[in-house]
Order: sequence, then C-alpha cells, then structure tokens
Amino acid sequence: MKSIPRAAWLGLLCLALAASTGSASAQSAQDKAGDPIKVGRSLALTGALASYGIAKQAGGEAYIARINREGGVRGRKIELNTLDDRYDPKETAKNITALNQTGIVALLGLFGVPTVAAVLPLIDELKLPTVGLTSGAAVVRNPPRRYVFPVRASYADEADAMVSHFSTLGLKRVIIVRQTNPYGASVAENMQTALGKAGIKPAADIEIAVDGSNAKAVAKKLSEAGEANVLFLAMLSGPASLLVEEMRNINTQSAAGIFSVSAVDTTVLANRLKEKARGVAVSQIVPLMQESTPLVRDYLRDTKALNNGTTPSFYGLEGYIEARVMVEAMKRVTGPLTRESLVAALEGMGTFDLGGISLTYGPGKHEGMKFVELTMISRNGTLVR
Repeated sequence: MKSIPRAAWLGLLCLALAASTGSASAQSAQDKAGDPIKVGRSLALTGALASYGIAKQAGGEAYIARINREGGVRGRKIELNTLDDRYDPKETAKNITALNQTGIVALLGLFGVPTVAAVLPLIDELKLPTVGLTSGAAVVRNPPRRYVFPVRASYADEADAMVSHFSTLGLKRVIIVRQTNPYGASVAENMQTALGKAGIKPAADIEIAVDGSNAKAVAKKLSEAGEANVLFLAMLSGPASLLVEEMRNINTQSAAGIFSVSAVDTTVLANRLKEKARGVAVSQIVPLMQESTPLVRDYLRDTKALNNGTTPSFYGLEGYIEARVMVEAMKRVTGPLTRESLVAALEGMGTFDLGGISLTYGPGKHEGMKFVELTMISRNGTLVR
C-alpha cells in the first residue's frame, strides 16, 4: 500500500476541518431556529356540528399565527395539525392515536361531550397534555386527571348562574327540554342539580330528537303543558332553532323566558330565526365581543390579521383562549419542552389574567375559568347582557 504524501494528508485534514465546521454551524443554526413545536387537534370540521369545530379551529389559529409571526416560543414555531373527527368518538380516538405518532407535545381544543368522554382514558394512557376541552360535563373534571386541562367554565357553573337569576326574579316553574344524546343528558342533569339546590323541582322534562325532527310535536306538547316561567333547552343550536321556530309559529306562550347554555350558538339562532330569536337567553363562558375587554380586542385584531374570512364568534374566542393558555405554559417551561414539563408549567400557572378574565390551575386542581354571564338576543340579532 502506498503511503500518502504529507501535503495530501494536510489537504485531507483541512477538508475534514471545513466539513466539521460547516456541520457544527448547520447544527448551531438548527438549534437556534429550533424544530417546530408540534401540536395536534381533533375537531368536527364536517357534518352537522362543523360550525363549532371550524370556529374553534380559526380562533386557535389566529393566536398561533400571531405567536409565530413574533418568532414563536423560544425561537421555535408552533406547527398545528388538525384532523376532522365529524363529532364521532371513534374518529376522535383514531385521530389522537395518529397525532400521537407524529411527535406532538400536546393536544389543543377537543370538542363535544361524547367525543371528549370517549378519549379521556386514551389521553391518560398516552400521557398527552390536553388543553381546552369544549365540554362542560362533570366527567372532564371529576375526578381530576393529570393530563386534562379544561379552560371553559363547566355546565354546572352555567346552570348555577341561571338558577341564581331565576331565583332572584322569583321564577320557579321550569320545564326542561333535553336532546336525546349524552350532551343533552349532561346539561339537563346539571340544571336539575342546580334547581334542586334552590329547592325547585322541574315541572316537566321532555325529550327532543338529536336532529330536532320532532320539534313541531314537542312545541305542541309544550303548549299543552301550561305556562312555565322558564323553558330550559338542553340541546345544541340545530334542534334549538327548530324548536323555537315551531313555538313562535303556533304562538305558544309556554314560557316567560327561554334559556340555554353556551353550547347554543346565538349567531346561528339569530341568522336562522331573525326576529323569532328575540328574547332567547344564553349563558356565555367568554365575554361579549366588545373591544373594551383587552382579551376580546386581541382576538378581533388577530382574527383580522389571519385574513381567512372567519367571522368572530364565541366559539372562535374560546379556541383563541385555549391557544393562549397553552402558549403561556410553553413559555414558562424551564429546560426541554416535553409533555411532562408542559404539565408542570400548566399546574404552576396559578391564577392567570387572560386580559379581563382569569383562569386558575394548580397541582391536581385543573379548574380553568369560572367566567359565566347571561346574555339575550335582541330585536336586531345582537346580544345584550
């Protein structure tokens, strides 16, 4: 074997050093810029409840886009991957399993009572921090789960606020109309509990089909049930709009007031029912769209900057808040950003001011927001307190 001349050895050494320096520089640049922080979402983007999922998707993206424009979190951009579950619990589980395999650090913004309830054991199994579950059902909070961080107030909080309002006004004859699915059952149960604490027993408990197809028959039954002080709708926007319309059509005065929790989208009711939506009262778990509230001002600004044709909405604002909470926790992580360090940061937030409303987390205490206010659809379709 021939020996390599000294000059050739020096040349090879220089090439090796250059390659090493270039590789180190590339690695250094990569470390500085940072790999993206991967976050997953599973929402209803098609099907009957797509309006909810699309609104939440846009709200979360508005805030994440702002953070990415500002340089991300510690130099790392956030990469959102949203999958459509069509409000089907089986699809939600499939989506989370698939997202988990992509190396996500967290889930952001699930939606729905049946879908959320179905995947809670899976979230525990995967040890996957989940911020913002649009479900006010008790199963999300009791017992507390290490990896589950609800943001919105619970249905129990909303029911308590309504019953407090009823009691103040002396309204004691309440009829509940519940949608025949887990959501309707959960909301109706929370209202019954709140009424019980006030010493009020519902005058009637009536069921309506999930799609509202029997709304006319239910409206007739309500007209025959006698006048109530309060008609409480434990249902989503679709059947709620159909029932209210049928009640207006037969001129029934079966209730002095029609109330529902925040799952009823007042924008949908106002657009579908026009004048017939007037007087329907809905509890909200986010503030009204008024720029006097810093949080709302930020949301409206960032939604406009997103420029994707999205109309601001309560569900959009909820999605925006969820993203804000998650990013705040990411910023508070010391050391590597992992699932466990994110959980620790979330539990270390204590009481955090979101810009006019606050949220509280602590070790084993994932309370979220307690904000609830009652609103009513006015003659022109806007909301008033």
